[in-house]
Amino acid sequence: MDIEVGYAYVVHACNGGVGVAVQDDHGAIGSVLHRKKLGDHYLFTEWDWDNGPPFGTAIPLRKLDVEPSEDDDALLMWLSEREEEHREEIQGAWDGVLGLRMGRFSANGGGSTQG
Repeated sequence: MDIEVGYAYVVHACNGGVGVAVQDDHGAIGSVLHRKKLGDHYLFTEWDWDNGPPFGTAIPLRKLDVEPSEDDDALLMWLSEREEEHREEIQGAWDGVLGLRMGRFSANGGGSTQG
């Protein structure tokens, strides 16, 4: 898929599910995502899978037909809202990309549950 900088995508990534495509000074493509950590919410860039290890952690899955905000505070809220809106697709990406969903493991570590 050709990625267009400045557009929003549903993204399979470690720390998010909807991101805005960006490009650094060296031409590397990434996704600006909404990240939550220890109760803080902030913008965070994960770099495209095609950049390779150890930094390539984001896989754009589908371009969204909506325009993201350019203001950082508004973008943070906008990304959070889009993540909620596309929650099922984002969760489904774990099945499609990794062949599993984290919630399918039992709490006792006894492997996968049916379901």
